Amino acid sequence: MKTTKTKKLEYSLYRYLRTRDEFLCPEVTIGFGSKNYGRVDFLSMDYKNEFRCYEVKVSVPDFRSKCKHTFEGEYNYFVMTRDMYDKVNKEIPDFVGVLVPDRDNLDSAWLSLTSIKRAKRQNRRLSDEIMKNSMIRSLAREAEKVWKQS
Repeated sequence: MKTTKTKKLEYSLYRYLRTRDEFLCPEVTIGFGSKNYGRVDFLSMDYKNEFRCYEVKVSVPDFRSKCKHTFEGEYNYFVMTRDMYDKVNKEIPDFVGVLVPDRDNLDSAWLSLTSIKRAKRQNRRLSDEIMKNSMIRSLAREAEKVWKQS
């Protein structure tokens, strides 16, 4: 079960990515079967076929959990509160960027996100085909959820 804070950060990330004219999908398992490279909270792709992976973290134990941080994109990010960033910033890999709400008030329906650490471009090890197929499979799952609600 996701916490209210997690849902709010995810929705804020969704709004942020929509303004960037990127294709996006939540909860993407990258790869398939025995070639599973992990699950990312959000995956986006732009018109240049550059992929961005986003991991939403709401607590220090969540950040430090044994769950793998899946950073398979050209650009990779954590999305967290500024307070959380202050606690874990020395543990964040050099190439990973960080997005935080522009204010600490988590009472509104969504929050504007601000980059406080830029992601550095990485050479992606996985093919366009693996990344796109992973995204398509997850988008199909999301469409199924919508149809089941109808």
